[in-house]
Amino acid sequence: MKPIHATTTVSDAQARFGNLLRRVARGEEIVVTRRGQPVARLVPIGQPDLAQVQGAVAGLRVAADVNSGLGG
Repeated sequence: MKPIHATTTVSDAQARFGNLLRRVARGEEIVVTRRGQPVARLVPIGQPDLAQVQGAVAGLRVAADVNSGLGG
């Protein structure tokens, strides 16, 4: 299931923090902005970030290359 992305301002996040946490708990990702620039991201606990996924894929590619060299 792909997370739903939403954006909110800092002032709105302060006013509706409980509501935002409920949305995040249901799997939604929320970006908080200040003056139009992203400053924070609310994500469910346990959701891997892009860097973690890219690192895992790179590790798998290295392992596949090593294993393919052993079979030759």
